[in-house]
Amino acid sequence: MPWKTAQAAYIDRSVALAGVLNSALAHAGMKVSLERTAIVSIDSMTCPAIAIEVAPESKPGGDTIGLGDPGYQAKVATAIAAGILQWRAEPRLP
Repeated sequence: MPWKTAQAAYIDRSVALAGVLNSALAHAGMKVSLERTAIVSIDSMTCPAIAIEVAPESKPGGDTIGLGDPGYQAKVATAIAAGILQWRAEPRLP
């Protein structure tokens, strides 16, 4: 299997995973942006794969919650875990 196109057979599942995680993060009250781009380390995987970039959370009034905040980390981790569990429970086409 060519290295640069190993992900090709898993694109539909990767897109589905990204959509479910997007919804889970949005449901947790986080602003999300869903985009697609080529990432060599992901494109070479032979399984569903995505990359998640997390930024500090902006609050009204200009305050931000940094990435080092344990509560914010827990909120992000909980939303991602919930999304993965939901995605794994979804029926898959053969």
